[in-house]
Amino acid sequence: KDEYVPADMVLVASSHPEGQVYVETANVDGETNLKTKQAPEPLVRLVGTHEKPEDACESAGRLRGRIECEGPNEFLYSFVG
Repeated sequence: KDEYVPADMVLVASSHPEGQVYVETANVDGETNLKTKQAPEPLVRLVGTHEKPEDACESAGRLRGRIECEGPNEFLYSFVG
């Protein structure tokens, strides 16, 4: 909460019951309004929801898998992966 993170990230857990977070993207696109982002439903089911960030990190840390996605590009509003 209230931390800066790299623009390229994968959301795997949140304290919100549906895996949602609110992200400010001003450093990327200049927009100052908060945007709602959501972890993929399969990850929400695997990781679960946690009140404490440490518990979410512990649960997410047990995941094993591979992420496949497109390479870096100039398209801010589309993503394949």
